[in-house]
Amino acid sequence: MVINKVGIVVNPKKKDALKILRKLTKWLEVRKIKVINDLFIPRERIPSLVDLIIVLGGDGTLLSVAHFVKKRAVPILGVNLGGLGFLTEVTLTELDGSLKEMLKGNYRVCERAMLKTTVISGNKVRGRYLALNDIVVAKGALSRIVALRLHIDGEFITSYMCDGLIVSTSTGSTAHSLSAGGPIVYPALDATVITPICPHTLSNRPLIIDNKSMIGISIAPGTEAREVALTIDGQVGLKLNPRDIVNVTKAPHKVSLIGSMDRSYFQILREKLGWGGR
Repeated sequence: MVINKVGIVVNPKKKDALKILRKLTKWLEVRKIKVINDLFIPRERIPSLVDLIIVLGGDGTLLSVAHFVKKRAVPILGVNLGGLGFLTEVTLTELDGSLKEMLKGNYRVCERAMLKTTVISGNKVRGRYLALNDIVVAKGALSRIVALRLHIDGEFITSYMCDGLIVSTSTGSTAHSLSAGGPIVYPALDATVITPICPHTLSNRPLIIDNKSMIGISIAPGTEAREVALTIDGQVGLKLNPRDIVNVTKAPHKVSLIGSMDRSYFQILREKLGWGGR
C-alpha cells in the first residue's frame, strides 16, 4: 500500500484531541502526505478520497467510520485516546512508531466481518444497516420484559423472555455481548454470537453459529404493545413496529483494521480485561 493521502477522523470531545490532530497533520505533511480531516469534510466522504484513515478517539468513533467504508476497503488505524478501546488498538505513545513502520510497508491488516441488517415491515423494507460490532433488539427504558422469537435459516429456534437479544460479530464479542455474559470469540473466526440480555430462563445461553446463516428476530404475539428498539453498533436506533422482522446476515464486504505491531490480540485482552490480576 502506497500512502499518499490520509484521512483523519477525530472525536473532539476527547482530551487534547485537537492538539493531537494538529501535531499529527504536521507530521504527515512534512513527509509530503496530503491530509484530509472530518472537521472540514463530511465523515462519509473521506473513505473515497484517501489511502488510509486514522481514527483519533475510541471504539465509538471507529465504528462510525466503519459504516462508511463499504466496498472501498480503506484500512483504518485506530488510536485510543482513552477508555477501554478494543478496536482502537494503538496507543498514543505507539502512534509515531506505528506510522513510521507503515510508511516502510511494515504493518498488519486484520480483516473484520460485518453484519448486514434488514428491517422488514409487511412487504416493505424499512431500513438497511451495517454493523461491525453488533445489532441489539431490546425493550425500551420503561418497558417490561419482551418475548422475542428467533429463527435461523428459516427454522424456528426458540422464544426468549428477556430484556433483549444481541447479535454480534466475532469482533463485537468483546463489546455489549461480553457485558451480557457472552463468550470472547477470536476475531478472525467466521462466527456470529447470539446473546440474550437478562433471560428469564436459566437455560437460555449464548449461541455461536456460522456467520453465513440468516438470523430472523421478531416480537412474539402477546408482547407486541411493548416498546422495542433496534440499535446498530450503539450508533443508530430505530423503534420497531409490532410485526417488524429483523433479518441479520453476513455483509458482502469486510472492514480492514490495522493492528498494533507491538502487541498481539491476546496481549491486548490481558491488558484490557486485567487477566491474571487478583
